[in-house]
Amino acid sequence: MMPNHKDEIEKLSTAMKEAKSKRAYERYQVIYLHLQGYTKGEIATIIGRSKKTIYNYIHAYAQRGLDGLEMNTHLAPHVD
Repeated sequence: MMPNHKDEIEKLSTAMKEAKSKRAYERYQVIYLHLQGYTKGEIATIIGRSKKTIYNYIHAYAQRGLDGLEMNTHLAPHVD
């Protein structure tokens, strides 16, 4: 487990238990695994999603915390 992430991991564990959909659970799980030190490639394999999707989830979390993972949040970077 990466140092200084204990509180965030506990929040994510709770969020995963309370997730209302498989997709919401998956987003929390990605961050949970990321904070435990798994690589994007390893997480992509575990979750069954592309590395780009994993990157988007991690980026959204880095920008807005758990709120960035909400289902109504558009995760892809905005391109004009």
